[in-house]
Amino acid sequence: MSCNDRSSFDGQYEALRSGRAIAALTDWSIISVTGADRHAFLHYFCTNDVKRLTPGTSCEAFFTNVKGKIVGHGLIHCREDELAIVGVPGQAERLVAHLD
Repeated sequence: MSCNDRSSFDGQYEALRSGRAIAALTDWSIISVTGADRHAFLHYFCTNDVKRLTPGTSCEAFFTNVKGKIVGHGLIHCREDELAIVGVPGQAERLVAHLD
């Protein structure tokens, strides 16, 4: 890596840290949960206190089965009318099947 490449990387990294950049999450799993009971519904499927989330807040959570085995992992972001789960690529189908 040349000096120019390193300074470009440092500039991009600083832009991300300061909130002046957007990172595309290509192929990541994104699941939208809606409905009046969405907080309570997800709360019982994961390891974090989803009930406390208010619009604009997020929490990290593991999704487990009844025996505590991890089925998925992601960031739950609370919006005004939905909870959006963002996770690694390839887990959406498995996680949706588990939540169904």
